[in-house]
Amino acid sequence: MVRNEVAVVLGGGGVTGIAWESGIIASLKAMGIYLWQADMIFGTSAGSFVGAALASGYDMQQHFDHQMVVNPDEKTGVASKDIILAWRDAFIEGGTDAEAIERAMGNISKTRQPQISLAEREAVAKSRLETLAFPDHFGAVSVDRDTGKTHVLTKESGVSLVQATCASGAVPGVWPSISFNGIDWIDGGMVSSANPLLAKDYRQVLVIAPLPIGYGQMSSTQEEVAELSKTAKTFLFVPDAHTKEVVGKGIYDADRAPASGQAGWDQALNVKDEILAFWRA
Repeated sequence: MVRNEVAVVLGGGGVTGIAWESGIIASLKAMGIYLWQADMIFGTSAGSFVGAALASGYDMQQHFDHQMVVNPDEKTGVASKDIILAWRDAFIEGGTDAEAIERAMGNISKTRQPQISLAEREAVAKSRLETLAFPDHFGAVSVDRDTGKTHVLTKESGVSLVQATCASGAVPGVWPSISFNGIDWIDGGMVSSANPLLAKDYRQVLVIAPLPIGYGQMSSTQEEVAELSKTAKTFLFVPDAHTKEVVGKGIYDADRAPASGQAGWDQALNVKDEILAFWRA
């Protein structure tokens, strides 16, 4: 493949999102679609854990098999009503300014006590990762909580894969922020859950987005991918009706992961002809 030809974008969506994305990817592998061959793999929050495994060349069938067994090291998080209202206020405060919203999210991270410690969070990250080596063509998306700017953390960023994935998934008010390179980092998917426009320089882009809904005045993933489609050939996976039923509102519930993974596998099969035509184009 030619550099900057193909990108894979994996969005955030909690423990169930990890499983659902893994199911899709393993199902595609069974069809002969090897997503690790992409020139760049972007992962946001939950997608950063899946993306790290994918980019490393790890056997994604085996990764999927791991999702079919509840991980005893997972820490179930719950976004309380108070935190959800704080997120809503951040969108109201920021309006159409993504960085302003992110700064408001950063303030939530500064003032609300996370549900687990950073050490516990890092232990969870290690339990999810199939490798601790930072893959060459992988980027974990995170946000500087003070400036609100989005960054893609790569091997060249000089941080560990555990740090990068913890940063990408540091949901304000649920998980702790993490500090490195002189910056305090929060979840990369609070405003755009998948950040597909980071792949704007690629010719062909596959997006898998467990949480595609847009919040406040910000665009949905479908709208972002429509914008991306002006310059790139795109394919978007969002949860179908069965996946939505399986996941419900329990995206942090590890007990829902096996069924979510199977839903992903089945959903990919349901669009086999379309995805094969896209990938081989």
